[in-house]
Amino acid sequence: MIRIESDGTTATIFIDKIVSFDEPCYSKLKSALNNLQNSSFTTIHLDMSKCLYLDTKAITSIVSLYNQLKKTGKNIKMLHVSDEIRELLHSMQIDIIIPVE
Repeated sequence: MIRIESDGTTATIFIDKIVSFDEPCYSKLKSALNNLQNSSFTTIHLDMSKCLYLDTKAITSIVSLYNQLKKTGKNIKMLHVSDEIRELLHSMQIDIIIPVE
């Protein structure tokens, strides 16, 4: 499940209990991100506090999102990342591109 909350200039996307990005989840995320790309938000946070695992499609989607948002002057940051996912992102050097907290 994906939900979005906002507080003015920042939108937070909560990614809940994802084991892999199946097609319905991927479509929801892509739709949410497309809407945010055209919004007035300058910062987008991906709250990963309930995310258990990221598959290749999920990582590719997040990097693609980052690239799209960067073109429109928006920032993205991953928050509350588990140690396991943090290690995976580090091994792929994604944490060099996208801030991970």
